[in-house]
Amino acid sequence: MDLKQHLSRITPDDREFREAFEQATVSKPDYARYYLRTLERTKAKEKEPWSLPNEDPTEITLEHVLPKTPNLGEWAAFDPDAVRKYSRRLGNMCLLQKTPNSNARSDEFLEKRALYGASPYFLTNELARFETWGPQEIEARQRDMARLAVHAWPI
Repeated sequence: MDLKQHLSRITPDDREFREAFEQATVSKPDYARYYLRTLERTKAKEKEPWSLPNEDPTEITLEHVLPKTPNLGEWAAFDPDAVRKYSRRLGNMCLLQKTPNSNARSDEFLEKRALYGASPYFLTNELARFETWGPQEIEARQRDMARLAVHAWPI
């Protein structure tokens, strides 16, 4: 039996991978940035890397659309349990330059929407198409990312 056959028994197929990715949460910022950079490259159909693996993480930062600790009065679609469930979902994260991200802080989604729309990153820019930001939007965005992930990490 060759290696590929052996690994096929323990490696998920595209459907299984996509379904698992649809539910993925990421608690380590470096991992989330890696996933988002790779998905971004796949979306852009780039064959060559657009950044170095050891790039300075303070230049392009990881943004949580729903903040990890939001003012719940400003994020009515989320109760404390939903914040725990969705704030670390990959569908809730994007890449932003340091200055715009720090200026946006924990602002409401509608206040940050124009910032996302001005981003040159495809996945960040696409956030501007959403009218609201709640659990359904996070899940929809992550489903889109999961379809892209199958191409980003082909087997």
